[in-house]
Amino acid sequence: MSTAQPFAMTPSHVMRHPGPLMFVGVLCLLVVATLVARPRHIESGLIELPSRSSLEAAPREVGSTGWETYVKQNADAARKFVDKYRAGAQGGPAASATSDAPVHADVLFLGDSITHFMLRGGNDIPNWIGKERVLILGIPGDTCSELLYRLQVANEVPAAISPRVVSVLIGTNDLGKEVCQGMDCARRIFVVLYDLVDRFPDAKIVVSLLLPRALGRVRQTSAAIENGLAAVEEVNNAMRALLHSAHRRQVAGFERVSWVDCKDVFLAKDGTGIDAELMPDLLHPSVSGNKRWMEQCLRHAL
Repeated sequence: MSTAQPFAMTPSHVMRHPGPLMFVGVLCLLVVATLVARPRHIESGLIELPSRSSLEAAPREVGSTGWETYVKQNADAARKFVDKYRAGAQGGPAASATSDAPVHADVLFLGDSITHFMLRGGNDIPNWIGKERVLILGIPGDTCSELLYRLQVANEVPAAISPRVVSVLIGTNDLGKEVCQGMDCARRIFVVLYDLVDRFPDAKIVVSLLLPRALGRVRQTSAAIENGLAAVEEVNNAMRALLHSAHRRQVAGFERVSWVDCKDVFLAKDGTGIDAELMPDLLHPSVSGNKRWMEQCLRHAL
C-alpha cells in the first residue's frame, strides 16, 4: 500500500500553473517599467520647454537703416527717461550724471509696431493704465529674435532702469512673416521671457498673448480673418501650455511671469470677426482700440 506524497511545487509546476499572485506581480513589474521608461514631461502632463539657446538674437537684415534708426531712437528715449526721473528725484539735472541709483519705471512696454503705435497722437497710455512712469519701446515689424538683439546687443534699455512691471507683446510678425506657426512661435516668445526674467530680476513680467489679426496678402477678406484668428489661437494655446509647464516645474524667475489674453476686446460682437473700429487694418489697434484695450483688460494685469 503506497503512501500519498505531499505535492511538491517544482519550477515546471510554477510555469504551468501560475497563481493569481504571480499575475499581480508581473503586472506590477510592467507598470513600474512603463513609468520608469516614460519621459518626465509625459508622466506629469507637462511639455518640454525650449532651451535658452534655441533662438539667437539677430538684427534686421543688413542695410536696414530704418530699423537701425528706430533702435537708436528707442535708446535715446530710454536715456531721456533716466535723466528726467533721476534729475527730478535729486533736485536738478546736474545730479543725474553722477548718481548710480536705479530709476524706477512703473511699466516698461516692449514689442513691435503695436507697441510703437502707442506713442501716436491721441493715445494716453499712462492715464489709461493708471501709471505715471511709463516707457514705451517698440519697433514696427520686429520679431522675437530682433527684440532679443535690441536687449542683448544694442542695449536698448539702460542698466539704470529698474522697471516694476515689464509688459511684452511680441510674436505676431514671426507668425505673419511665416517664420513659425503654433508651438514654434510660442517657443520663440518663451525664449524672450528667459531674457526678461534674467534682465529684470525685481520686475513682474506680463506677457500679452497675441492679439487677433487677419493673416493673408489681402487682410480685408473673410478668409484672411478666419485664418488669422485660428493661427493666433494656436500660438496662444501653445503659450499657455508652456507657461503652465514653467510654473509647474518651478523654473527660476517664472513665478514672476503671468500672461493676459485681451483678444475679446477686439472681437466683433458675434465673436467671429474683428471689430474694424477698434482695429481698422485688422492688425493694429486704433486710438479707441488702445483705450479699450488698456482700460478694460491690460491695466488689470499690470
